[in-house]
Amino acid sequence: MNFDVVRLRAAFPALGTSLRKKPVIYFDNACMTLKPEPVLQAMDDYYRNFPGCHARADHYFGTETSRRYEEARRKVAAFFNAADAREIVFTRNATEGLNLLAYTLDLKAGDVVVSSDIEHNSNLLPWQALEKRKGVKRLVVSTRPNTTFDLARFREQMTPAVRLVTVLHTSNLTGVGFPIADIVRIAHGNGALVCVDAAQAALSKGIDVRALDIDFLVASVHKMWGPTGMGILYGKRALLEAMPQFLTGGGTVEDAGYNSVTVQGLPDKFEAGLQNYAGAAGAGAAVDFIREVGQDAIAGQVGNLNARATELLAEMKGITILGPREAALRSGILNIVIDGLDAADAARVLHQSENIMVRFGKHCVHPWYANRRIPDSLRISFGAYNTAAEVETLAAGLRSVLKFFRQKAS
Repeated sequence: MNFDVVRLRAAFPALGTSLRKKPVIYFDNACMTLKPEPVLQAMDDYYRNFPGCHARADHYFGTETSRRYEEARRKVAAFFNAADAREIVFTRNATEGLNLLAYTLDLKAGDVVVSSDIEHNSNLLPWQALEKRKGVKRLVVSTRPNTTFDLARFREQMTPAVRLVTVLHTSNLTGVGFPIADIVRIAHGNGALVCVDAAQAALSKGIDVRALDIDFLVASVHKMWGPTGMGILYGKRALLEAMPQFLTGGGTVEDAGYNSVTVQGLPDKFEAGLQNYAGAAGAGAAVDFIREVGQDAIAGQVGNLNARATELLAEMKGITILGPREAALRSGILNIVIDGLDAADAARVLHQSENIMVRFGKHCVHPWYANRRIPDSLRISFGAYNTAAEVETLAAGLRSVLKFFRQKAS
């Protein structure tokens, strides 16, 4: 459909919430996106009308669950342009997908895993654990001062010992995007695999895993207008087939004896136990809805909102924007530090006065803050259903916050 923010907002029931006789303003989209009616209806449909188990029964509830579950997988595969739906493994979230890779990839002591210095903890801690468990070495490539990727430094640090490069597509810290095509080309030229954390990018970036030649990709559906507890792991079929199981149990085997097992093929061997069937239905509906709205329209709306907010905040003294100054380089994220003011205090006042919901803290990128001695920041992250009027309210709220705390300090 043609982009219409009023029409889009009507599809998200949470936006109708009011507190203290004022509507809520939701600017925490980098953490969690809201859910549209088609997603809620798809999940409700499963629980109400065919609450069965996938691939375990021939009755209607079971077969309809299997049909919808695999239909969702095909939709996700098409969304990322995977060559085969079996290359899509459903997980709980991107974090589980990264842990699955850390536990199952054939990495040995001395092999090197490369990442950047602004990765989410979910793309840091699994590799730290792998280093302790197997003696795999890690190399952290520093970004530039504005958090953009330093391709020349990356190229210089690549060696034949590097077996995996695992990097973000779009940063949850500053919204910058990494040059994935160049990273893949350089990594593959050195014989390394590439994993892309697309959690912040999947909603609006139009990622084509085949065009980019990505080996692995992870995403969280809750950042794609979809349900919580649903994640996506994409992997090239030959690579997934060569990997051992991460979790074992029901649904992953063709047959088992007391001392033997015959493991299922893809993707079942990685989906142990009963799965989130309602979540899969919601994921399929989310993908359909994203396509209907249009990823270019989504990206354009959040970009425009960020540009206006950046313009308004530039007029305020004492506010430092993390990352590039140019809003166009920060996607839908505006992460700020306010001189002399605790981010938690600012967030609470914005919520109490104007029902503005933002995030404060280190945003799961703790090492970067510590390394640069940067205090907790206030992250404003825009969604396509946000409006220019809400941005103006945010700016007015921040002006009031600054005035209040500066008067209090004087």
